[in-house]
Amino acid sequence: MRAALVGKPLVHSYSKIIHERLGYPYDLVEVDEADLEELIKSGKYDCFNITIPYKKTVAFFVDEIDDTARFAGAINTVIVRNRRLIGYNTDVLGLEYMLKNAGVELNGKCVMILGTGGTSNTASFVCERAGAKSVVKVGRSSPVNYSNCYDYIDTQIIINTTPAGMYPYYGAPPIDISRFSRLEGVADVVYNPVNTELVCKARGLGIKSVGGLSMLVAQAVYASEMFCQSKYPSGTIEQIYRYLKTKVSNVVLVGMPSSGKTTIGKMLASRMGAEFIDTDALVEQIEGMPIPNIINERGEEYFRDVESRAIEMLSEKKGCVIATGGGSVLREKNREILKRNSFVIHVERPFSELSSEGRPLSSTPLALQEMERVRMPIYREIRDFSVLNDGKTDKAVKLIEEVLL
Repeated sequence: MRAALVGKPLVHSYSKIIHERLGYPYDLVEVDEADLEELIKSGKYDCFNITIPYKKTVAFFVDEIDDTARFAGAINTVIVRNRRLIGYNTDVLGLEYMLKNAGVELNGKCVMILGTGGTSNTASFVCERAGAKSVVKVGRSSPVNYSNCYDYIDTQIIINTTPAGMYPYYGAPPIDISRFSRLEGVADVVYNPVNTELVCKARGLGIKSVGGLSMLVAQAVYASEMFCQSKYPSGTIEQIYRYLKTKVSNVVLVGMPSSGKTTIGKMLASRMGAEFIDTDALVEQIEGMPIPNIINERGEEYFRDVESRAIEMLSEKKGCVIATGGGSVLREKNREILKRNSFVIHVERPFSELSSEGRPLSSTPLALQEMERVRMPIYREIRDFSVLNDGKTDKAVKLIEEVLL
């Protein structure tokens, strides 16, 4: 079987990792629109996945369109059957899987879809199939645009189908979701980074939210079943998702000074075969002196600036285990970077077991207590999972592995 992803650009695609994990070679083929028809009809491949910007265009070059793809108004899978090109849409199943897995319910809800491209058509179809009460699309030059969309005050679910927030541009969400007082769910089809600013903003507001990585995996598995004409065992999507997440995102450890982040991080990285990075060690490498000396000689604010630079240097890292300094979460920009492409684990340790030795910012029990009071709500806000370090490091690492893998 000869399979490929067709689109442009593809440099940041994860599809090759997913499909080759499923057991067959898979190519990434960037092509200009003028050459799309020739490639599709060349006979070089038996099956394709189609991505941006050709999910609508490819309809002109196939011999038959499956009902789901026709109703959704977009094609993301093309298969050669008896010398005929047939277009399908597995994004529908992928989006349904992502929403269900995240507990985002569409039935009876007022839904707002950001974007007007092929994936927005898919989202509209999913909403209709799920029984949404109403669906409104937002586009830059549409009747409902990014200025007047706030008039739809009853919006309960927002689905972003635009590339806003996608690597490497990131950037602010396309709308301010805090202005929708009835909002209860946010879904973003962008999968790189794992957590866009839109997703992070929703979580910060206590709103159910999900990024597009699980949709990407689900649609690929459903497409693969069509390629191979066979079903995968139950749980395959989740297994591939967890595998992919360890490859394309980081594990970030946050917590109080002396909570054991470095010790746990090193052991976890060793077991995962991942690179281990300690932001405190990186700061010391940048400055050429120990952190206590930096703080005593140049002040805490200077140290925080260097720490922020160190975290910024790690923003492009993937598949690493990163132990952070206890106060690295104090700055909002640091939190944004750490959350963007990471699974954040809060390492907790009983206060009585925390140490002040050699730490100028927490040199007394009273200072340490005040530090914990200020920082604990932040750790809890950005964490995906908490683990207790009661001195049994191996136990803590095993708990983390169970969650990750």
